[in-house]
Amino acid sequence: MKKINFSIVTLLVIALTLVFASCTKDGVYKPKKKISKIYETVQTDPSPAKILKEEWTWDGKLLSKIAYHDGGVANFTYDKKQLSSITNGDDRVDLTYDGNFIENIKVYHKGDLEMTYTFEHAKKLISGYTVEYNAAILNSDAEKCARLVENVFRFILPEVSTDAATEYMKVATSNLKGGSKYTVSMVYDGKNVSSKTIKYGDGTMEYTYTYTDYRNPYFGLLLDMDESTSKNAVATCVRTAPNTPDYNYTYTYKADGKVPTQVTENVTWTLSLGNTTTTHTETIVTDYEFVK
Repeated sequence: MKKINFSIVTLLVIALTLVFASCTKDGVYKPKKKISKIYETVQTDPSPAKILKEEWTWDGKLLSKIAYHDGGVANFTYDKKQLSSITNGDDRVDLTYDGNFIENIKVYHKGDLEMTYTFEHAKKLISGYTVEYNAAILNSDAEKCARLVENVFRFILPEVSTDAATEYMKVATSNLKGGSKYTVSMVYDGKNVSSKTIKYGDGTMEYTYTYTDYRNPYFGLLLDMDESTSKNAVATCVRTAPNTPDYNYTYTYKADGKVPTQVTENVTWTLSLGNTTTTHTETIVTDYEFVK
């Protein structure tokens, strides 16, 4: 999956990652293995290269910062081991809780509120959420907005490609002024998300998933996300939406036992217009190193 330079996008990624970190209290990070480095190789590039993307620093049992290959450092603040904010330069993410459960996440840039995530729970699971955003700000950088969505779901659900997120945000933010919102609902099969529905205006986007017996590489690998996301590693994902390409994802793994140490993502999108069908394929390999 392609990444971009560090921005407020990354702060939101981390916030959502740590929010879903405990079966008893949101925002408490309890990793079984402390990640130290993440590498990425886009195998379908003309000259594939393994690139160091992220380096993680720990203060005892707490994650204190993440440095990014493309630039920027995320710094973490906690309130009694519960994540309260993440900052980098002019960017900030604030988290608010209702007891043990996340209530909302607010995303700021240079003091301006860009996005608010408001969550709903059912039986200790995140059952859905509403995202309200300032379209006037986000439309000034549509690519950032698209990557924001892509990176959010990198951690809280099986991965979503940059291309898919870009297509979604083009639809969701087109011709909007002042502000707007979209909603997300999820259906679980045990501890795995079997389907996800995004509704925006009069449009709908659907995702369906199947799973392997491996552990989700972001479940227990990066953190102990017991009841708030899929426990198993995704095998396939299909994304459909009106007037946009259909996306098909397949995932293969190398693992230490059932814990993945490498994930290979193959993404194919197909768009049919009249008598013309366009197909694009991309392969991305992600490798993990851990604190010894």
